[in-house]
Amino acid sequence: MTSSGTLTLDAGSTLNVGGSVTFTSGSTLDEQVGGTPASGLYGQAVIGGSAVLAGSFSLALINGFTPAAGQDYSVLKYASASGSFPAISGLPSGMVASQGGTAFALDTTVTWINPNSGNWDVAANWSSGAVPSSGQYVVINTASAATITIQSGDSELVSSLETSANDTLSITGGSLTVTVGTSTLSGPLAMTGGSLVANGSGASFTVSGTTTVATANLYAEGGAMLSLPGLTSYTSTVNFVNTTLEATGAGSQLLLSALTSLAYTANDGGQIQVTTSSGGDVELPMLTQMSGPVLLSSSSGSGTIDVAKLNTFTGGTISDSGGTLSLPMLANATSTTFEIGGGTVMTLTTVTQANNANSRSAAERRSAFPT
Repeated sequence: MTSSGTLTLDAGSTLNVGGSVTFTSGSTLDEQVGGTPASGLYGQAVIGGSAVLAGSFSLALINGFTPAAGQDYSVLKYASASGSFPAISGLPSGMVASQGGTAFALDTTVTWINPNSGNWDVAANWSSGAVPSSGQYVVINTASAATITIQSGDSELVSSLETSANDTLSITGGSLTVTVGTSTLSGPLAMTGGSLVANGSGASFTVSGTTTVATANLYAEGGAMLSLPGLTSYTSTVNFVNTTLEATGAGSQLLLSALTSLAYTANDGGQIQVTTSSGGDVELPMLTQMSGPVLLSSSSGSGTIDVAKLNTFTGGTISDSGGTLSLPMLANATSTTFEIGGGTVMTLTTVTQANNANSRSAAERRSAFPT
């Protein structure tokens, strides 16, 4: 079969060709997609022999449908193929056309194809031949141990991410943001810099592997959840660098359920900022000690920070300007500054050591220290 004009694969249709197919340079293959892959509402051609690809390929989305991350469509299936479509149009953000040995597909899933370690920001490491982008579901699943690195200067934005137990995600700088659905790291997460961000209502990012984070930023924003149940300590070690652990926006949750200590150990010039605002929730239920220039700040009325077991906080600042911040077990507040916002009550009846501590509040603000 030779196609030299326009061939349309209507949504829900399948064209079966027992032999080979040739698309000429003047041909156009029009593809319709009107539903998920499981619905079958997309056009397909099953070619028993070889396919020679040329001309144009055009995608039309119908029924008001837009593919989501993780939805992939095998449009042409063949025994073998040569050539390619030099002109491809109509693909929505996050979708890429991929030509393999037995199929031409439209993919929103991008997989790591390098069998070894490597940098995220290298196009050749990915199945799409391009660095993953917004709207794409990313899968990293190598046969043996590998480390995938996001480094300074990288700014990676994807829908979601899944890694296997073999694979370590290393963030030494730059940033990684996920925006949709469920992201799960079954392997380790190692952060020595940069930022990890979950942003968007319903988005979640959970690390089930070994987790180490130092001098790096963690953000839950816009109703997203970021959970690191394996993180037991956090240290910032670089002079003149501020780092942030933050939940902002209604429904946003930063969950660090096993974190017991948080410390800034550099000589000077920086700060760790643990902040929540506008309905965000930072959960640190096992945290017992904080030291150095650390800012613990709850603001904007409905933000919550859970530090119910915090016993020792030395050399930092606790700021409460309208959120929910309770310190029922704080005993040692040496060299700590307390900032109390308008109309806010901060009760510190358990404090037994407060050398060089001080409070700052306006006339209408109230603070209560043990007498």
